[in-house]
Amino acid sequence: MFTTVEGEILLDGQELTTAREPELEKLRGNKVAMIFQDPLTALSRTTRWAVRSPSRT
Repeated sequence: MFTTVEGEILLDGQELTTAREPELEKLRGNKVAMIFQDPLTALSRTTRWAVRSPSRT
């Protein structure tokens, strides 16, 4: 069973749901980015260890 969702996603007046890949690539990193709910999941195992266990000087 599928649910149909309708609507639009606008960014600066540009419709994103029908935008082609080249148009979306121009936005990525400049105006659009992934925000992880748990930022540590985006890090490598080594980086997570460093963040959780900061070195003492």
